Amino acid sequence: AVGVLIVVGGYFGTRTGLLCGVAGTLVAVMGLVNFVEQWLRLLSSLYSPLIGVMLVDFFVIKRWSKGVSINIEALAAVGAGVLFAYIAPARYIVSVVGLAAGATAYIILVSITRFVHRKRENMLETSS
Repeated sequence: AVGVLIVVGGYFGTRTGLLCGVAGTLVAVMGLVNFVEQWLRLLSSLYSPLIGVMLVDFFVIKRWSKGVSINIEALAAVGAGVLFAYIAPARYIVSVVGLAAGATAYIILVSITRFVHRKRENMLETSS
């Protein structure tokens, strides 16, 4: 972004680009980058499982809440995704791990719930 400001922006862009570059260097020297890295890791480990569950629900499951206010499977899947993203080693991309874990957990939990629901319906039909 700083390079684009310097190249494209003319005098104002050059001045702003240099100011941003100096500010970024000062922030890095003062050690504030470590806090930013931790904050970004926290954000990516929380939001990516949520996004994974939402994408699976919309594109794969394709169901809307039918009068249910809390989707227990989705909450459990987001929790699993956050857990996997939190325990993932630093060499892995935390957001991808969280997204994949949340989405996979949601698919598994919904499949189990549907299987149990069908079994229960079949047992009720055969008993009556």
